[in-house]
Amino acid sequence: PLLPWSGNLGSSRSMPAAAEPSPAEVERLMSDPRVRELQYKLAHGGEKFKLEVTNEKPQEVRNIVVPEGASEEEQMAALQRAMEEEARNKQREADEEARRAAAAKAERIAQSDPWCYVLSGAGTAAANGTYMRDGTAVKNGARVYVNERGFLLSHEVVGGGEGWIVGVAPKAYYGFQTTDKLAPEEGWAVQEHGSSPAPRVAHVEPLMAVEAAKREGNAAFKKGDHAAAV
Repeated sequence: PLLPWSGNLGSSRSMPAAAEPSPAEVERLMSDPRVRELQYKLAHGGEKFKLEVTNEKPQEVRNIVVPEGASEEEQMAALQRAMEEEARNKQREADEEARRAAAAKAERIAQSDPWCYVLSGAGTAAANGTYMRDGTAVKNGARVYVNERGFLLSHEVVGGGEGWIVGVAPKAYYGFQTTDKLAPEEGWAVQEHGSSPAPRVAHVEPLMAVEAAKREGNAAFKKGDHAAAV
């Protein structure tokens, strides 16, 4: 049977739009030694200033465009333009970082077929522990996993929603709304029958399980426990 869920299961977050410079940012820019030097030269005369932008991404504002003898309003307008350019640069950096993270996540999910999951830190103690593959059971395109207390970790589709659920049918304890077929590590939401906090989830790939078994076997062999080493 499908496990019902209620409440907000968590969802992917979109990148925030670039915001207008805050008073704190204005104050930080105004305290920049380069800006203070610019203000001094504007007030006492000096060389002209140019705006130089690199061709590399993200672009960096090197100098500030202010004509010699500019008024205070023109100075502030130049500073505002520089701050806006800085905000755009930061947004480009954030967008690129998000793109790389999304690509890495997609590749990881495409190549992943966890041998087991390890849940820890859940407020409902029985939900913690190692979740092994439930035979060859598959639900909604993902394997089903079960721990020693009978709790299931499965990918469910209920009432138009889709995501991972930890529970004992028909009770849902923890959930995460996503179409990903790899259970997420964190960001889980506590459901009707669960207790806070929500668990942290770690997946163990087959190769990782083999390496762990080798380490345990070698340790047992060194202790002279040959039966456990096999």
